[in-house]
Amino acid sequence: MKLIEPDEMAQFWRTLAERQLRRDDFQLSESETTDPQSDELLPIQGRLLVRCLPTGQVREYEIGDGSIWPEQFRRDVQRGLFAAPAAPKR
Repeated sequence: MKLIEPDEMAQFWRTLAERQLRRDDFQLSESETTDPQSDELLPIQGRLLVRCLPTGQVREYEIGDGSIWPEQFRRDVQRGLFAAPAAPKR
């Protein structure tokens, strides 16, 4: 089951474009964590791993009903979490 909504992916791609980050540099892996034994009325939940391939940085976000992961990702990008380390000064 896909937990990431199309509008959330659009926000993700927009964040990358605004920061001039390459789509191919990011790998997304989602997994569902909803208890299969639970009542069907409970919200669907999961985890999303976002990996920046050039830097090796990985961040995990909660996804599913009511999640705000696109905003959390945007904040992490703005804070430089996925940026390449600065070159040492000579």
